[in-house]
Amino acid sequence: MNRIIRTYGLISGAICIVMFTLTAIFWKEIGWERSMAVGYATMILSLGVIFFAVLSYKNNVGNGYVSFGRAFKIGLWVTVISSLFYTLAWLVIYYNTEPNIMDQYYIHSVEKMKASGASEAQLAEAAKNREWGMKIFQNPVTNFLWVFFFEPFPIGLIISLITALLLRSKKKPADLATNA
Repeated sequence: MNRIIRTYGLISGAICIVMFTLTAIFWKEIGWERSMAVGYATMILSLGVIFFAVLSYKNNVGNGYVSFGRAFKIGLWVTVISSLFYTLAWLVIYYNTEPNIMDQYYIHSVEKMKASGASEAQLAEAAKNREWGMKIFQNPVTNFLWVFFFEPFPIGLIISLITALLLRSKKKPADLATNA
């Protein structure tokens, strides 16, 4: 099981790093909305590897059987590995190539709010949220924790749950039940 988790976790992490890096390189050309859509699509694609990790376990280790708990555990560990890769890539990009990205995103958000007719109170609330967010992103530890737990990890949890529900076996095969 550990080999499957490592293998698929690394595959998922590699997809994250490649796509995250490409998005970071081209975000100015494709714009905020598209780069965010590509980012979330990348997370879903890379964490979709969880399905194949559980399927590999079921077919190659479990002799056609996998419990919901085992399937979810495999998905969870692949999620942790992939989320680590994603978050480390974010930190490298954020601190080394795009340290102003959050300011630029704030400016974009305010312009978008103004264009949609936001009130002064809404703009003041956005400024307050920016200050709070900048404190998070200036500290590498809180930056890491925020990105890890609020970006890829929840998506991985959802994919792990769906995969565990889809691939779980209802009954143990007779040869496994007698040996258990």
